[in-house]
Amino acid sequence: MTFLKQAHFSVFLLGAIFFLSACQDESADLAAEKIPVVVELDIAGYPAGDTPKAIEQAQQALLAKVAETEMDFSVSRTYRMLPHLALSTDGDGLAFLLSQKEVLAVRPDRTVSILSQ
Repeated sequence: MTFLKQAHFSVFLLGAIFFLSACQDESADLAAEKIPVVVELDIAGYPAGDTPKAIEQAQQALLAKVAETEMDFSVSRTYRMLPHLALSTDGDGLAFLLSQKEVLAVRPDRTVSILSQ
């Protein structure tokens, strides 16, 4: 794992732990809580010129690896023009994602309202 990935993961993991510890349900097993994340994929190794196809191939390759594990992943969204996946997983799933060479970054997935209140 590169230093930059380790730094991003450490900051993300601390934030996720803080968020989960702030939850009102104290009886829940925090290690098993699913965390919504956005995964940025590296598409540099795919043929140039057809970005949507390269993105789809990168997404499918990572999802195939995920399917081979016993870990708990839920895919929320795939994107056609962005090399990203939105999914939810637990702490073990986060570690797995960050260990994959095709994963550039894993960030928390937050809902943002574009409507002013």
